[in-house]
Amino acid sequence: VSSRRITGVGDGILRGTEALAQGVAFGVSGVVTKPVENARQRGVLGFAQGVGQAFLGVVAQPVSGVLDFFSLTVDGIGASYTKFLGMFGNNITLHRVRNPRVIHAHDALKEYSEQEAVGQ
Repeated sequence: VSSRRITGVGDGILRGTEALAQGVAFGVSGVVTKPVENARQRGVLGFAQGVGQAFLGVVAQPVSGVLDFFSLTVDGIGASYTKFLGMFGNNITLHRVRNPRVIHAHDALKEYSEQEAVGQ
């Protein structure tokens, strides 16, 4: 996946799909390449080791691709959101709905108390 910056949702989905396809391709191609690679280096024992690596890769590489897909898509959503906020000149200020809950050292989680939250 290229190192250029993600500019929006569409770009994130496109780059995520590329990462997913790459993960699947590497996983499938590893079934052939890993045993052959290791057999050349270490002989029969290397071939067996390569088969084990290939089976791990056939699972791990696509899973990595799926995680990259979701990560890059979320990056694209974040970039679109940032652009959307930028259109309004960043005049948006966020305000707390309530103060943070007080969590005592040895007590179980209690019902929210505005008085304790302000006192903290």
